[in-house]
Amino acid sequence: PYREHVEKGLNYIFSKASIIDINVQPAGDPDTNGNGKGVCFGIDPWHRTYETSIAMMAIAASRAPERVVNVPGSAVDGWKYKDVLQDAVDYMAFGQNDAGDWWRGGWGYKHNDDERGSDQSNTGWAAFGLGFAESPAYGFMCTIPAFVKTEMNIWIDYIQNDVDGDTNDGGAGYTDPNGWVNILKTGHLLYMMKFVGDNAATPRVQDAVAYIVRHWNDANVDPGWRGAPGEVAGYH
Repeated sequence: PYREHVEKGLNYIFSKASIIDINVQPAGDPDTNGNGKGVCFGIDPWHRTYETSIAMMAIAASRAPERVVNVPGSAVDGWKYKDVLQDAVDYMAFGQNDAGDWWRGGWGYKHNDDERGSDQSNTGWAAFGLGFAESPAYGFMCTIPAFVKTEMNIWIDYIQNDVDGDTNDGGAGYTDPNGWVNILKTGHLLYMMKFVGDNAATPRVQDAVAYIVRHWNDANVDPGWRGAPGEVAGYH
């Protein structure tokens, strides 16, 4: 009964697509299909990681890789959904922050964000978008450049708080492992760990789970989620 609404939503997303040129990065080549292009979504270039990642999840959830975009005026009009999503993957791989500073392997608000660096909120959403695109459950099974997971693994190790006896042990910070640690970003961390190949027995996974268990019933919205009725948590 909601078919028309879903189609309109997807068409809106496709109407906000942009095509950008991509090239080889220090960690590897993001261009899986050799067309030299990446697809991103959104109006504000300063929020393209957020918007592109979530748009990728929606496209994958259509479970319609062979469906053709029919949005006159869209940069991807006439493309198959699977081709749009693969070039979105390529864009995300292109936009992953490079070696050279603490932000290596994560994502910032825009591609190759050397102004603000990486943060765990943007990086978590990037992992969701890539994970949905790759997952056989949705039928797209996009190719993720191998270097993306290798580099993301570096960020995971950096942003997870060291287990040294304090309340933040095993949790994930925002731009550093000791700052603004909470359940939401640690949930992102667990998804990222799964994405790069960890399992439930991996020690750092157990540390992250232990953090969430420890703070699950905190009577607040940050780092917990059980604040007073009407209290709203920050979007991070």
